[in-house]
Amino acid sequence: TSISMLLGVLATLKYELAIVLPTSNRDAFVLVKLGSYLSCFSGILSFILFSFFHFIFDIFDIFYIFLIPLNITLLGITSCAQLYLYRVKNYKINSILTIMQSLILFSCNILFWFIFEESGLIFSVVVTNILICILYLYHLETKHSFFSISKKINRKELRDSFFEYIEFPKIVLWSEFLLIFIQQAPITI
Repeated sequence: TSISMLLGVLATLKYELAIVLPTSNRDAFVLVKLGSYLSCFSGILSFILFSFFHFIFDIFDIFYIFLIPLNITLLGITSCAQLYLYRVKNYKINSILTIMQSLILFSCNILFWFIFEESGLIFSVVVTNILICILYLYHLETKHSFFSISKKINRKELRDSFFEYIEFPKIVLWSEFLLIFIQQAPITI
């Protein structure tokens, strides 16, 4: 989970931090979609890299090849959804989902520890992130018509937002990565 936390910071290139800046909610949705696409791309790229290292150097256990990229993708998408809800001042649902995430993670940790032992903790994080990501996306769709609006967002809008908010990856990304690295390094090493 430490590896996915480190790489999860890179997943969206921190474009999700710009979600609060546009004047219209539609423009903010463009950033949510951009961050989600970047998260999916990061997940696919990390899957390819972990597969390469596994098959060439036999470094990673086989289930890490699937779980870490999935977790990276989920972390990025959830972060985008969460920041959009802060943008629209829906603090209550963010708080409820954060509490639910804690409770689900705690329950899954206990359950999966008995079933899978040490690797159960990794499974519990991924299962929790899947459930929370689904709940965030469900809320975005039911209350904000995210998927309906998202279908109308074209590549030009994504590209324009990518370059309009390019300062976030240039400036914020590295400080965030360093902070998470310092926090996670003792666990990873």
